[in-house]
Amino acid sequence: MKHFFGFLFFVVSMVELSAHLLGTGLNVYSKPLLMPVLLMYFLASYQYRFSQRSMLVVMALVFSCAGDVSLMGLTSTRFIIGLTCFLLAHVAYIVMFIRERSSDSSHMRFSWKLLFPMVLYILGLMYFLIPGSGPMAAPVVIYGLTILVMWYTASLRFGTRAAYQNWSIILGAALFVISDSMIGINKFYLALPQSDFLIMLTYIGGQFLIINGLINHFHRTNPDSALSPQSM
Repeated sequence: MKHFFGFLFFVVSMVELSAHLLGTGLNVYSKPLLMPVLLMYFLASYQYRFSQRSMLVVMALVFSCAGDVSLMGLTSTRFIIGLTCFLLAHVAYIVMFIRERSSDSSHMRFSWKLLFPMVLYILGLMYFLIPGSGPMAAPVVIYGLTILVMWYTASLRFGTRAAYQNWSIILGAALFVISDSMIGINKFYLALPQSDFLIMLTYIGGQFLIINGLINHFHRTNPDSALSPQSM
């Protein structure tokens, strides 16, 4: 079943991206399906029972789905709701990454070399976004700090023994940040060419890489007895 849902996620993603390139309008159907299918891909990797860390992943994808649906509307209210949903999704990922860091603390230590360029990136992004955000300035700053923490806590996975899943998580988090950045730039600073396509391309890639990395990480670390890999 894992492979079936992985293939289905690929199909839905292609429909979503093609809709933005060709203007077919099918994204009205594909966008709300993206995160539920990715969630099924994650759940299909395990049996029915869950652990705390798997539930954090479920929360992140559920909030992401709610954010996707909210941002399909053009009103300011729906934008704020979508922003809030994605902020909660990032918080769920942050708790997940911190939890996993504490379980492998000998291999993941605080690093200014990681944090400093990320801080510079977020400060540069805020420099462009805040002047045009008006009353949304405070939420934009809060959201910027949140994605900074998510990006950094994900990147602390670098240097552990299992290279593949860690790099998958790190790259996925970076793509998620880039997608969020383009949403902000497109709304508050400058209309980007093919913005919807680029935003969804980086968002889809980021979410998949994070989830796929976490699946492999959970399997490698022999998760709690409440979570066991499925043989399929």
